[in-house]
Amino acid sequence: MVEYGGWDRRDPTGGSSTASPRVTDVRISIVVPHQGDDVAFEDSLVSVLENRPADADICVVHDGSYSDPFDLGDEVQFLVADSARLPDLIAAAAESVTARVVHVLGNGVRATAGWTETPLRLLADDPVAIVAPVARDTHTGKITAAGWTDSRRRVLVPVGAGADKVSRRQMAAARGAYLGASFWRRAELRAAVRAASWQDSLACEFAWSRLLTDAGWRCAVAEDSVVLADETALLAPAGLRRGRTLRSVASQLSGSGRFGDTAAAVVLSLLTPTSLVRPGHVGELMGQCLAVVSPAKGMSPVRADQLHGPGEVAQTLRMPLRCVTEPAARKRAA
Repeated sequence: MVEYGGWDRRDPTGGSSTASPRVTDVRISIVVPHQGDDVAFEDSLVSVLENRPADADICVVHDGSYSDPFDLGDEVQFLVADSARLPDLIAAAAESVTARVVHVLGNGVRATAGWTETPLRLLADDPVAIVAPVARDTHTGKITAAGWTDSRRRVLVPVGAGADKVSRRQMAAARGAYLGASFWRRAELRAAVRAASWQDSLACEFAWSRLLTDAGWRCAVAEDSVVLADETALLAPAGLRRGRTLRSVASQLSGSGRFGDTAAAVVLSLLTPTSLVRPGHVGELMGQCLAVVSPAKGMSPVRADQLHGPGEVAQTLRMPLRCVTEPAARKRAA
């Protein structure tokens, strides 16, 4: 059952009462998924409420376990998803929110003043479907990631990590945004979710952006959009699981899972001077090799029919933003 603060609420007796339809004129839906850690989740939600743009909806999506102890039903929309897995939470929000732009802010990631302005401007450019903000370490101010890039050596590599500023060249190399700090065109996020409806958050983090950029969309970096996030809040740790999962996804997306391709990637990685001393890197290389003979499980074939290039959806993108947000209308629109 879908539950929204202000739209469809369940009363203590188990019945439901539906509030009057609310007319909204919003440009962006900010999605804060509850992933099980109440403290990290509430830090993220409070930062959004403190810096809330005037033209934004805020949606909290959870698995039914969050009870709204602060009674935020008038300020925040509450949506119940099938599970607490991040892909399920994002998928539920993508199918339900109404704004043209969707922003996901993961647990432990905090918003700052004016962080949505540049992404909204960038997403007005037709070829841009994804925007990565610049995530900075809470304590040092150094860049944690400004989106991610990939190469034959390694995939899902944080852009600008450890630097004070991200360069133009680095921004141009960005291929995607980390799920916990990402801005999307709603229609394209829905398409990516439907094309790769998996439950592994790491696999989806890589696949959703890659599917869109491979279809002709662009990922842009918003250097003036700053969120605060340490590595543990945003990046998956290096290791065997990461290597196996990402190489399995890369093989499926490219249609190539031959040993020679993976071996070449491993050799190139070993030629990197820091490859053997970076924590978890050797395990990640082993995971890439393992993916050749035993790919990661739980990834159904990609549904390419769900994806469209920029020119094919031009009319949809020009639909008016003003709409009535009531459950029935939303289901018909989906």
